[in-house]
Amino acid sequence: AQQALFRKLRVLTPTHGHIFVFVGLEGTTQQLKLPRRNLWLLHSTDVDQDNLAFRKDTNQPFGYVGLAFPSAKDPLYHTHHPGKSCAVLLAGDVPYTHVQQWQGEKKRHRGPVYNEMKKQFEKRLLDLLFAHFPHLHDKVRYVEVGTPLSNNDYLGKTAGESYGWMLDTFKAQADTTWLFPVPDLRQTGTAAAVTTDKAETTGKADKADKADSHNNKAETTGKADKADKAGGKGSNGDAADPQFPE
Repeated sequence: AQQALFRKLRVLTPTHGHIFVFVGLEGTTQQLKLPRRNLWLLHSTDVDQDNLAFRKDTNQPFGYVGLAFPSAKDPLYHTHHPGKSCAVLLAGDVPYTHVQQWQGEKKRHRGPVYNEMKKQFEKRLLDLLFAHFPHLHDKVRYVEVGTPLSNNDYLGKTAGESYGWMLDTFKAQADTTWLFPVPDLRQTGTAAAVTTDKAETTGKADKADKADSHNNKAETTGKADKADKAGGKGSNGDAADPQFPE
């Protein structure tokens, strides 16, 4: 049964990945005047076209860039890290094919071409950071760059995906026919949100027929999903507003 499920999962397409730039800063949230909100930096109002152009050629402007200061959101951050702050930038979408040639190489030993690619992304994203927060230019103390391969290395992903499965027609069909929580299959994030929404919208009509399935779903997804349902949400918000390493 498990092998049959895995065969079915092959029709689902993983989402694309991102370029991440993690920045360590000297100074507190108050000293650096860092906002708690996320900023989305767009090249133009045609995000779909910009994203398509960037996926085809990463020398083009980014499809979108997310910028956040996680240290500004955590009330205990400066207790643990006095006098320090951090920023993170997320740029996408980055198809796995752009980095796939290095997937068999050991992390931090992927060679000069890969490292140069990362340096170019680092410069472009730091330039965006300084364009919006020029006073941070001399406050940077640490920079680390991640690619879709970093998702494989540190998050156990297999194709550099940042979120899970693409929300396409195959995923929509799977959600309504066979992709339900079952033993040994745990869904989180967007997948759990879509499944939850389906259960809530179809549950009234099919409540009697699907009582057992609903009970199994509750047992599989656990207390965290129960809390989300009670609040009327599908997930903890990561899919709609990415939690930046996130």
